[in-house]
Amino acid sequence: MGGSSNGHLKPRLLIAIFFKNCDIFVDIYRLQKSINHPFRHIFKFICYELGVTENDQIEDIEEFKAKLVKNADDVFETFDSNYKQKTYTSYILQPTSATISSMEIVELKSLLIQVLGAKIV
Repeated sequence: MGGSSNGHLKPRLLIAIFFKNCDIFVDIYRLQKSINHPFRHIFKFICYELGVTENDQIEDIEEFKAKLVKNADDVFETFDSNYKQKTYTSYILQPTSATISSMEIVELKSLLIQVLGAKIV
């Protein structure tokens, strides 16, 4: 996070792409319709916000396609009783090919608002 002259924090431009069997991630701000990494090696994205909407097709570097699926009533999983069982909007990328696994997408902005009750200014 970076600061600003008015005292508000500005979100860092970030998306973490978690690859299967290794700890590499790539910095981007917003998930877009084109990904410069192969889906076959990715199992999770963490981004500040989405640059795509429900049912949009996202394509990887190998030209595999996946559809963004929205679950508006997912339940937050935690042992912390302050946040346990809160509902939030979750997302997955559902590939059109059976050879590629689906990938979880964590959108930090909506998670902060819906689960933690944060106010984004």
